[in-house]
Amino acid sequence: MGEMDTFTCRRSRWNHPVIALLGLPTIGVEEPTRLRKKNFIVSREAEECFLDARYDDRLLIPNLFYDFALIPGREIEEFDARTIEGLLALGKRYEYGDPFASSIPRIREKITDASLDKLGFEYIAALDPIGGRVLMMTQRNSTYLYSACGVTALDAHRRWCHLGAFAFPII
Repeated sequence: MGEMDTFTCRRSRWNHPVIALLGLPTIGVEEPTRLRKKNFIVSREAEECFLDARYDDRLLIPNLFYDFALIPGREIEEFDARTIEGLLALGKRYEYGDPFASSIPRIREKITDASLDKLGFEYIAALDPIGGRVLMMTQRNSTYLYSACGVTALDAHRRWCHLGAFAFPII
């Protein structure tokens, strides 16, 4: 897990925290074992996401660096407007790229629970439908040394808590 200054020293032109990620030569089927060896908790649903062939279609390219902006959910003030559609539109407004789930394990490896606290985030999500049914997210969990990589069902009617952040690649 990286130190706080590995990503807070940089900001996007819109003043969002930026985290630099390196693509690894790992495919989805290898992720659960790799993460567990590092003491991460991988939910059953996250494992299903990793094993889905569509996950591998959206991997970070090995040995390339990517910058991801973390947009706070609180930027959409109205709770009823904080939908998947609303959050994706926000990313487009800032001219960020389409989010993808494979960024979440790399993000979680760099961001500690203390870092999430300092940034004021309860979770970080990538609104990337793998097979139209899930998204990948990570959240704080003070019970464990490291937090989980998990998934939740995509629901067009779901409203997202303002305490999260949403990862978008900077293009």
